[in-house]
Amino acid sequence: MRQRVAWIAGILWAGAAAVGASGSSARGTSWAPPPVASAVATAIPAGTEAIKIDGDLTEEVWTKAVPITEFVQREPSEGAPPTHQTEVRVLFDQTSLYVAVRAIDPHADKIVGMLTRRDEGSPSDWVRVMIDSYHDRRTAYEFSVNAAGVKQDRYWYADTNSDDSWDAVWDVAVVRNDQGWRAEFKIPFSQLRFNPASAQPFGFAIVREVAHLNETETWPLLARSASGLVSSFGDLTG
Repeated sequence: MRQRVAWIAGILWAGAAAVGASGSSARGTSWAPPPVASAVATAIPAGTEAIKIDGDLTEEVWTKAVPITEFVQREPSEGAPPTHQTEVRVLFDQTSLYVAVRAIDPHADKIVGMLTRRDEGSPSDWVRVMIDSYHDRRTAYEFSVNAAGVKQDRYWYADTNSDDSWDAVWDVAVVRNDQGWRAEFKIPFSQLRFNPASAQPFGFAIVREVAHLNETETWPLLARSASGLVSSFGDLTG
């Protein structure tokens, strides 16, 4: 089994068997997370301009998307303000979801991006996009990239268990500059499982890891003290 990243290590259930995205780990059980009030983000239509996945974010429509900025620390001081600002914007078209992340860091020379094989963990700066497309507060898909452009993806089930063998077809580009780094994701809807006839939102969360600070910040707060992970996600509407 591939290495799991440190920020999830304390909440995984030991001994759980991994299952694929087409399966259900909760078959035969009546378990369900308690309802919680969710933070809400909004995706807007991408319009007619083609989105080029290059990390530059030069398309005008990115400036029209409502930014997600209310990140809080998960590590080391749960609930505290983050050391550096993170800004996320979300677009969609008929085929894909687009997520742009600006990971601001005034000490850009300290950003860590280790080159490894796909899906391998490393002590790097990471951005993780997590989507509960069924909005069942139990299952989710994770799409992650580090500052060197190394991709990870995994499937989450039963709220806190993950299958690192799950692989999807998606695209991401990263750019580093003197203000920090950026990641631009294109996630095809074909890689997610959901009811296209439903008007319900997606569950949604963003995680940023800052290696030189040993800091993890999330939107919304994915608290270490919480009993679940996916059940702590916010909502993505639009």
